[in-house]
Amino acid sequence: MRVGAGKARIILKEEFMEPEEFGSIHLPLHARALFIESVNCVLIVSLELTSLPDTEANEMKREIAGYTGLGEEQIWICTTHTFSAPHLGIVRDGKKEDRVSVEYGYLEAVKTAVSEAVRMAADSLEDAGLQIGTGYCDINTGRDVELPDGWWIGKGDGLTDHEVTVLRFLGRHGRTIAILYHYAVQSSVLDGMRLSSGMKVVSPDITGIAGNTIEKYYEEDGAYALFLVGAAGDQAPVEKAVAETYKNGNKVITDAGEQAISVCEKLGRKLGRTVIEISQHTQCVRGNGKISLGKISFRVRGKKMEANVKHLYPARDYVYVPDQEREVCVEALCLGNLAVIGVKPELNCITAIGIKERSPFPYTIIATMVNGSAKYMADKKSYERCTYEAMNSPFYAGAAEILAEKATLLLEQMQAENSFLNHTGDKK
Repeated sequence: MRVGAGKARIILKEEFMEPEEFGSIHLPLHARALFIESVNCVLIVSLELTSLPDTEANEMKREIAGYTGLGEEQIWICTTHTFSAPHLGIVRDGKKEDRVSVEYGYLEAVKTAVSEAVRMAADSLEDAGLQIGTGYCDINTGRDVELPDGWWIGKGDGLTDHEVTVLRFLGRHGRTIAILYHYAVQSSVLDGMRLSSGMKVVSPDITGIAGNTIEKYYEEDGAYALFLVGAAGDQAPVEKAVAETYKNGNKVITDAGEQAISVCEKLGRKLGRTVIEISQHTQCVRGNGKISLGKISFRVRGKKMEANVKHLYPARDYVYVPDQEREVCVEALCLGNLAVIGVKPELNCITAIGIKERSPFPYTIIATMVNGSAKYMADKKSYERCTYEAMNSPFYAGAAEILAEKATLLLEQMQAENSFLNHTGDKK
């Protein structure tokens, strides 16, 4: 196996920030890249953005394929889902026609950072080994909360996935080349927070701070830390700057303001330290050393979405209106006794936990926001409860369960084809 990693800053001009009322930068946003070559090749890009629309994701993949020689199916472009970054795709959606040149400039800035990170990763390929480990971190919580009028977003007591999975790539003389870590949380501590000036801050939020913490620890090795967001549709940080609830049918919003920055840094450092601790006790990935890539596409029932999410509110009798079918894609990357599932929709954690339990691989990661975005795909119980994830979804009830079945089928097929059979150890 050969591995290389790279990182580049996304250069933000004021004109990219102003339309969404971002007035300053708490911490810069970055593009990180991980190139893995093991008979087959795969490139993973992690972008500190809220999301990446399909059009932009496909455009980036075509361009990366052009200068790397990889097939587009070998490229995974992922976002960390920080809520404190300017959005892409607004111009195409027809919401801000006067922003055409500004947004194209922003897109070019992102693509420039991606190109720099990818080329750095490709140019630094070296012989490497892969180790994996899991651990626990409690900076996330279930966010579905029952109010008198229905379910809404808050700090709930529902199912929470606290597991952290860490992949550590080791080069010559035990040097850490890269850390790839996975956790189910939305990087949203600073989402909507206003400074005393009334403006918002750009920030990679908790996972960006975690990445910086990890990279600082492995500074002598020159390692880079990439984040894959898990099934975090119903998972949120335990503390947030802005809290929103409803009392007597009225929306009530509180904003902790600038003091929330220290909360964000505290939670991010805790996640980073957890990843570092896990990385010190990893085990070698076993089995067939060839990278295998798989993909399955299918259609599910769709539903209409509210054009303006501000029109959503807690309701026990929300009416789901059917719409045209949606095409869904599940991708998989397998290496030895490790499998990584990649999907566009934001899944609830129960869906990912179910896939992991049925997976034939000892280690299974379910990553969301991969190669595009598709909003929420909630589980059936969420539709019965009329949670925010269910109401704000383009998919009808039952889609998540179909996705879980298809993902499991894909993993079973790939396990049978790989026939690594020599793995030992408990499923993680």
